[in-house]
Amino acid sequence: MLVLQSHGPDAPAWVRRCVASVRAWAGRVGADHRLEGDTLFDRLPPALAARDARGPVRADLARLLWIRDELASGRWERVAWLDADVFVFAPDRLDLSTAGTHAFGRETWVEVRPDGREPRVRRHVHNAVCVFGPGDPVLPFLIHVAGGLLARAAPGRTSPQIIGPKMLTHLHGVADFPLIESVGMASPPVLRDLATGGGPAWDTLRQAHEAPLAALNLCASLVGRTVDGVTVTDGLLTAAMDGLMDRMERGAPATTGLETHQP
Repeated sequence: MLVLQSHGPDAPAWVRRCVASVRAWAGRVGADHRLEGDTLFDRLPPALAARDARGPVRADLARLLWIRDELASGRWERVAWLDADVFVFAPDRLDLSTAGTHAFGRETWVEVRPDGREPRVRRHVHNAVCVFGPGDPVLPFLIHVAGGLLARAAPGRTSPQIIGPKMLTHLHGVADFPLIESVGMASPPVLRDLATGGGPAWDTLRQAHEAPLAALNLCASLVGRTVDGVTVTDGLLTAAMDGLMDRMERGAPATTGLETHQP
């Protein structure tokens, strides 16, 4: 298997730490790991590369083209993509295998309620992690649709998720994609819980997945924003990562995810 990632030259220390965790996991399972910078976008056709679209939109298509090219080499039985802000905290539990030739990430987005009721869960499909194999029919279809969406996108008004979670979630409603359950999505309330010793948002996230979590997408795009009363900063993300590793070092049971509120 080949594992692909990309980030810009000015990535903060916590992003580089995430990439190091993925690289270490790849070595553990005997997979090759490749990291690129802005050369990722060189794969876009010139007409699309020049579009005034948000970086995440162009990156969503570029990663599909990179995966396609690597599979076309005939060297790999599987090619996986993980976003640079995915942090692997339990490498022994991370499993990207799939019975078919494609799989995408399960997005379970946890929101807190201002009235104190149980956190609310929104379920989507995302491409922060995805896997494809040779001859997969979904990959060329996604490239075709994504290219069309990008070509028609209104300059400066494109949703950053149009080719990623928005498109995949809509398609999942009819295609029923295989989903990877061991990689979660850390909403700001989840990040706060992890940074401060645990809480209901983290409990809700891990209980909503059908497999113990092994990695989290830390949502770098939210840095500098306040969501659900949580201001996302580089410091918060670092503290959340430290909290995860502290729990692992203290022997949290693997069968039920990371236990919260430990003494």
